[in-house]
Amino acid sequence: MKRLIPLLPALALCLGLTTAAFAGAGPKIILDGLELRPDVPPYQTAGRTMVPLRVIGENLYAVVDWNPARQEVTVVQDGKTIVLTLGSNRALVNGEPRMLDVPAVTRNGRTFVPLRFVSEALGCAVDYRSGVITITSPDDGSRAYLLEANKTHLGLRSVKFQGHLQGVIKVTGHGGTETESIGIGMRGWSGNPGQSYVVMKLTAPGWSESSEVYVDGENEYRRQDGGPWTVSPVLPGRPPGAGMQNPALFAQNLRQTTDLVGKLGIRTRFAADTRVNGRDCRVIVYQLGKNQFTDAGLTILDKVMIGDVEHVKLGVRIYIARETGFLVREVIGLEMAWGAPTGYGTQLTLNGTFDFTDHGGEVTSPDVSGAVAAKP
Repeated sequence: MKRLIPLLPALALCLGLTTAAFAGAGPKIILDGLELRPDVPPYQTAGRTMVPLRVIGENLYAVVDWNPARQEVTVVQDGKTIVLTLGSNRALVNGEPRMLDVPAVTRNGRTFVPLRFVSEALGCAVDYRSGVITITSPDDGSRAYLLEANKTHLGLRSVKFQGHLQGVIKVTGHGGTETESIGIGMRGWSGNPGQSYVVMKLTAPGWSESSEVYVDGENEYRRQDGGPWTVSPVLPGRPPGAGMQNPALFAQNLRQTTDLVGKLGIRTRFAADTRVNGRDCRVIVYQLGKNQFTDAGLTILDKVMIGDVEHVKLGVRIYIARETGFLVREVIGLEMAWGAPTGYGTQLTLNGTFDFTDHGGEVTSPDVSGAVAAKP
């Protein structure tokens, strides 16, 4: 465990910144390129795939409600409302009756709903081939909205941010399990062109470490616990600040978010509008899986590659002010699981929220005049 904790600052910078018990039973479900791993496995009955209700809420970004008195499940998303009654083959979609091949049911204390029916009722395309269910969500205009917000962001002089990641590391093997809680506090700013500054403090029971990273567009400077600065050039072909280009810190440069979305063909979705820090916000969500991380060339897997990475899932939620187009908040959730040749398995959960303020305000760069060259 102590060997893993020092990796977290690198992980937080490279990833930016909920590990579940991953079940392998049931058909494989791919949503917009991401393999879903429900904590309770789906199952098939009468040729239909049943999934836990939680899967709908977390992955199709719908609001779900359970009424025990009426034995009803209500699913709401983007102006669509689906009402399912446990044990009944009759459902309502926006008030219109629809017939189901199989009804919603409870099983081992969990509510299961028919995946195809709910997905298609929410406008998704569903395809089933060779034991793999592929779901493609509709284009709701969120990607175009994100691109417009990107243009606004690139015109800003600077943006300040502050946030916190909270997580758990669980290591299992050789008959024992060890669990450790961790916290990562982060604050800083990004500025155009190509500048960024991050102060980070990592805490775990009986241990803490602070670090700073500053990028001036050409060089990257680092120091730990107030020690001396080291400097290394930004590598050719990498954009300034690429050492911190990552989903949780995408907001340091929203261009990095939209570049990744475009490169991988990620399908963003609008979630329900909300109010954050006194501003009415549009909310855009998307997810990344292991293959998408690899295809993007992100360095997260390299930083934790002390074994074979079995599972990666990152959910990103971006809040953009309606009136100004400014980024206001970003929320992330990360799940990772990997094994090692020594027989140990590791699960990591990180969840965090970052708020963004002082758009276009003054920023002060740290004094790095005495920095020495970093060791290769």
